[in-house]
Amino acid sequence: FVGTDGGVPRKFYLQALQLVESDPEIAFLNLVTAGEVLSGGFSFNDEELFDETTRNVLETIKREAGEKIHSAIKGKLYQVRRKFRLTLQRLLNEPFYAGSESIYPFAALKQDDLESRLNAAYDLRSRYVHTGARFGGWIQPDCSSFADLMFGEPVAEPADWKKILSMTPTFIGLERILRYSLLRFIHLNIVPVDERLN
Repeated sequence: FVGTDGGVPRKFYLQALQLVESDPEIAFLNLVTAGEVLSGGFSFNDEELFDETTRNVLETIKREAGEKIHSAIKGKLYQVRRKFRLTLQRLLNEPFYAGSESIYPFAALKQDDLESRLNAAYDLRSRYVHTGARFGGWIQPDCSSFADLMFGEPVAEPADWKKILSMTPTFIGLERILRYSLLRFIHLNIVPVDERLN
């Protein structure tokens, strides 16, 4: 859970910065983990966490099997990926999108596809953890462009892996998301940092 000083997610963020040159995959995983831990500082209602079909199924279980079974099943649906995405979407405001460090506007993060990009980042992490699929070469920092997003389409198989890679922010993009989110969380919950974080 997020400490009063934002310490736990900050630790994963720092480890990501320390590891990116030697192990970009583990560094990327640390950024995703920082976002996961940060999501522990937020509450989400059922409409945010579950799609309509899942909410209807849960309501049917509650009606037909009772509150106890409903609560037990609902408690098993952790929705970690969705909490990760919702947390970061909540914390990123207009100044974040206006302040991209990418020298190419087409390689900057945009609000209209951020949901898909955050989902892809989480899926990339999951694929690596479960299968060991390597991706460091696709996301490692390009300090000549500071691109948030990958240029072009990766040559990769199968098609779902190619889609995940093409939608995932680069390390620079995800680092910028986490840096801003951590600062905004601290600004809103602990101590004021900068008025652009309001």
